[in-house]
Amino acid sequence: MNGGPLRSGQVAELLPGSGRRRGSGGLRARADAKIAEIDARIAGLAEVRSLLSAAVSAGRDDLAECAATPCCPLPLAARARP
Repeated sequence: MNGGPLRSGQVAELLPGSGRRRGSGGLRARADAKIAEIDARIAGLAEVRSLLSAAVSAGRDDLAECAATPCCPLPLAARARP
């Protein structure tokens, strides 16, 4: 998956006769693989959301200022400190 929004074409790949997928059956395996991809994307987005929420809660309006403080929750904080 390309990291963009899930498109109907990606769902259509799971359907028989879509012309995009050859072979007999295998819907369960393909659907399970697609679900795993979606779950991985959701987990990644939840992590980003958590970091952004923590950054907002830290009370900084400037990313560079936040990165320069030890309490900055963003991963770039370790790189910004000497």
